[in-house]
Amino acid sequence: MEKRYIDATELLKLFTLDYSINKPIKIDLRLLKRIIIRQPIADVKEVKQGKWLKASNTEVYWYVCSECGEEIPRNKHGGWSFPNFCPNCGADM
Repeated sequence: MEKRYIDATELLKLFTLDYSINKPIKIDLRLLKRIIIRQPIADVKEVKQGKWLKASNTEVYWYVCSECGEEIPRNKHGGWSFPNFCPNCGADM
């Protein structure tokens, strides 16, 4: 079964209970499953987590994304600027 992300807050609004009644509640699991399946799908995106890794080749070194291997360029002063995400694959750093 493919992943489906739903808004839990909206789903819980359907199950507002009156707690003043102290009677057990019977739940029809088939009905509950249908209610969950019919919930609109939330607009979400899976987030990749990566790191800037120091790579070296003899005396020369550079930094690459741990997720895709993309190298980050040096800044205009010859140093390194580490963005919060990889510009190639979008991984959060």
